[in-house]
Amino acid sequence: YAPPRPLQRQLSGGARRPVRSATVTPAEAQLIWTEYLRPRARVRGFDLAVIEQIVRFSSERSFDTDTRRMVAIGRHGRWLVLVPYDQDEQTITPVTIHATTRQQLTLRLRRGRLAP
Repeated sequence: YAPPRPLQRQLSGGARRPVRSATVTPAEAQLIWTEYLRPRARVRGFDLAVIEQIVRFSSERSFDTDTRRMVAIGRHGRWLVLVPYDQDEQTITPVTIHATTRQQLTLRLRRGRLAP
């Protein structure tokens, strides 16, 4: 008997990484900020503390079927934002942040890009 292999995420260049299920809630997980996100957020005018609140406590979450990442959706001031993140057993790593519209989110849900 061989245990089932974990699901894999497709990365650019054909590499794969395991898909991991969370064992802690986003509110309890440790956040890891990437070297990419910190300057991107600053340039785009987003506050890391607000991004953290969105990732930890957003009630609107979806799964992006293209990137194979979870996405937290919330308000940052007057903007509606989408925050893709990776999560493993103890940590959450926000990947980037995008301003979006409700229309774009609705279209992505209808087309299957986002799964509730």
